Amino acid sequence: MPKDRNSSEPSEEVVAFDVQGERVVGTLRLAAGKPQPVILFFPGFGGVRDELQIPSQGKGIFAYIAGSFASLGFSSLRIDFRGSGESDGLFENTTYSSQIADGIAAMEFLRSDPASMDAASSCWDGAKEDWSLPR
Repeated sequence: MPKDRNSSEPSEEVVAFDVQGERVVGTLRLAAGKPQPVILFFPGFGGVRDELQIPSQGKGIFAYIAGSFASLGFSSLRIDFRGSGESDGLFENTTYSSQIADGIAAMEFLRSDPASMDAASSCWDGAKEDWSLPR
């Protein structure tokens, strides 16, 4: 987790956590100021956290949206599911159950930061292209 969650400047860093012996890689974008709820971004099946480059912005759609949310005071975590992007594993071993386990582990990773106000306010699922609220 970042060293200073109360920075006056937004920050972004690559983070990793283990799920069933494999590493999941993500990008944590922190908004400036006091800790805020964190939005989780899950790419579509086989997608990656920095996919769908926006030519006019020079970055992927999730990175662009994460920056927009940060400017509104919301932090975010976007991950590569195991078997995709920079995360460990083979894509052919990817299942909906393994992606659910990765998502739960992402929430637990965020909850492990004592400065975090709320592990997840909402999740963006690129596969279903909808928002969901964890229960």
